[in-house]
Amino acid sequence: MKPIFQTDTSPTTGNCFSACLASVLELDMDAVPNFFTIAGEDPDQWWDAVRDWLRPHGLGVISVAIDGHGLLASFGGWLIVGGKTARGTNHATVWRDGKMVHDPYPGGTGLVHVDSVDLLYPLNPAQCRAVASCSQALLDVAAERRRQIEVEGWTPDHDDQQYQHGELADAAACYALQGACLPNGTDILMEVWPFDRSWYKPGDRRRELEKSAALVLAQIELIDRSRLSR
Repeated sequence: MKPIFQTDTSPTTGNCFSACLASVLELDMDAVPNFFTIAGEDPDQWWDAVRDWLRPHGLGVISVAIDGHGLLASFGGWLIVGGKTARGTNHATVWRDGKMVHDPYPGGTGLVHVDSVDLLYPLNPAQCRAVASCSQALLDVAAERRRQIEVEGWTPDHDDQQYQHGELADAAACYALQGACLPNGTDILMEVWPFDRSWYKPGDRRRELEKSAALVLAQIELIDRSRLSR
């Protein structure tokens, strides 16, 4: 769990639930939409939007109405728990082992009454075994690829339309070679970098390699799609 704070604190249409999802899934706040902007305030449409967003992540959600927090200790794992705050608003928080561990409202003090618990579950439990066998490095590369799609907008359709000349592999090479001991190394790499220079954002060595590996994966996926379409 990575504590993420909500960026919209509107009393009725804030993104506290989105911040809880981001926290539990360890995503940046901008990777999770405010579902009110997608579905409005109709509860059924709102939950449909949440489930549509969770599906590509291999997850579903079920919301259970409860009265008070006495039963929460019986649930395992991370929970998103809803209820009333001292401000008089409906709010979502993150709990574990019967205790609140994160309130996404800046300076928030939690809930004064609990009335629901939202449980995330895998749509394909067999995939959990595969994920459990992955190294942290592989999980981080997968998370970076997901960020490129969801935050940067580099979707498969976007890549298919824009990058037909190996641009993604070129970009991957630049990040992979950034740490090489070359005089004026970045200037040399910019001769290969296929995009606007402002898009090039090197960081620490591990982060550069995460980006490189994710871009290689994107290039391989593009090649595979191209072969299937022939």
